[in-house]
Amino acid sequence: MDLAQISQVDNALLQACLEGNEDALAHAVRHGALATRARDAMGATPLHMACLGGHLDIAAWCADQGLDVTTADAQGALPLHTACFNGHLDVARWLATKAKTSRKEALNQPDLQGGTPLHHAALGGSLKLCRWLLFHGADERATTVDGLTPERVAMEAGEGSQKIVTLLRCHATHLQATEPDRPPFSVAKAAPAEPTAADAAVDADELEAVAQAEREAEAFRRDETARLLAEEDARRQAQEVAAAKLVATQVEAAEQAQKAAPAATKPADDGWLRQYQADQAKKEAERAAAAPTQPAPAPASQEAAPSRFDVRAPAVVPFSNADEAPVQEAPAPKPLKKLDDDEPPQVVAAPEPAPAPSPKKREPSRSPSQERKRRRRTGRRRRDDSDSDGSRDRHRRRRRRRDRSRSRSPEPYNPRRGPPRHQRGPSPASRAAMKQIAEAAKQGTVSGVAASGMYGRGPPK
Repeated sequence: MDLAQISQVDNALLQACLEGNEDALAHAVRHGALATRARDAMGATPLHMACLGGHLDIAAWCADQGLDVTTADAQGALPLHTACFNGHLDVARWLATKAKTSRKEALNQPDLQGGTPLHHAALGGSLKLCRWLLFHGADERATTVDGLTPERVAMEAGEGSQKIVTLLRCHATHLQATEPDRPPFSVAKAAPAEPTAADAAVDADELEAVAQAEREAEAFRRDETARLLAEEDARRQAQEVAAAKLVATQVEAAEQAQKAAPAATKPADDGWLRQYQADQAKKEAERAAAAPTQPAPAPASQEAAPSRFDVRAPAVVPFSNADEAPVQEAPAPKPLKKLDDDEPPQVVAAPEPAPAPSPKKREPSRSPSQERKRRRRTGRRRRDDSDSDGSRDRHRRRRRRRDRSRSRSPEPYNPRRGPPRHQRGPSPASRAAMKQIAEAAKQGTVSGVAASGMYGRGPPK
């Protein structure tokens, strides 16, 4: 395989490890992907991707393929750092057991920026993982290159990390009280070992194995490509044959339908007519059999055939049985009226006058005392009808009337309507009536005193 194909299958392997897709992982391995060779742009291995996604089974498979749990990426981050940042406690616990060093040293291993797994867990906001790291020996006093402690990192992470800050402070206070002379923990860095002849032999064997795997993958890819192309050609040919058969069937069906169309239409068009004629003949035969025998009619005189406009022609009754019902002759026409005949004029009686309306009975006027008594009797009658306290309703109405009179204010001045009603003069109708009364007073019909007394003021000038 060329470099482009190797990069493609390796990227597929990394993506499958990140998503935890076992089928995609097996497909990538079958096409020549190697877990020990796959790297992304930041130098992360498939083990880093499995720890990032929290897939413990995929991480165990990567370890079985030969990936070391202490392999770092371009930033010096171990798979344990990735698992702690994403809060995967089960993966972090498994990585701590697979470390070649002690658990305490593995849990305090820094990256290139000096960040320990506790720094990454505090930054990710995982309270359970921080508690587990502190319980197993993670140093809460470790600082990064910028001098940041895990507590400071948790404070800068946001409001959601307040519990982590409290946990770190309590842990530091407890250790300071129990172990005041505790020295800061430091990870011992071993010197790089010099390559030996055995290592060189192992490298040669590994290169040979990689080359053999690439050759097998290339042969498998060629065979798989040829098989897929053959299947595609066969499927396309089958589709073309099926489409041709379908088109031929549709064309044949259309031709048969076109041939059968006239033959099927003609009986359908003539059938109703023949049925109607047969029904009419049957009715005529039944009517002739049911009709009584009549003598032969006398020979008709040589008279002109009656016109259809002649009023003496026999009336035609539609939708009737002519043999069963006798023919009715039209009534004789009335004689025409002559214009010379002098007819006596008809006298139209005058309508009776309508009865005069009875005068409306006017109730006698009552004095104020009588009106108060009437109202009191009416209110008492209402209280008797409704089982309620009448005094309460009476006081309520009186209070409502008083409040309404107090809240009533004079009408304000409106420039569009003019002055308020109580400031306006008489209306136009009143002015016209007053003028009529004044003219009548001048003529002597109405006295001026009466005219003044009717409106309480003099006539308008």
